[in-house]
Amino acid sequence: MMLDSSLTWRDVDWLRSLTRLPVLLKGICRPDDARLALEHGVQGLIVSNHGGRQMDTAPATIEVLSSIAQAVAGRVPVLMDGGVRRGVDVLKALALGATAVQVGRPVLWGLACDG
Repeated sequence: MMLDSSLTWRDVDWLRSLTRLPVLLKGICRPDDARLALEHGVQGLIVSNHGGRQMDTAPATIEVLSSIAQAVAGRVPVLMDGGVRRGVDVLKALALGATAVQVGRPVLWGLACDG
């Protein structure tokens, strides 16, 4: 596992100081981190466990989505990725508080199938 333990919330502040573009923070899996992200001026959150590749025991994004959406209470968009394989997965995520849902692998599978 390659994690940089030197990263802090000051790095988010630094990044925001470099641009007027919206900064969305990916990898949020806990409501307290969502609240901290808001305190540091993040304009959106992406609930993601990075496909489960980074931490073996990371929760599924659909399991933590509702608590994160409740924590931010509509103050910023909440996107979700991971585990989205069909349309009903998108509907579930929207019902649990996602503003939008990101897909990757289903699109890649579609492109790979028949060229």
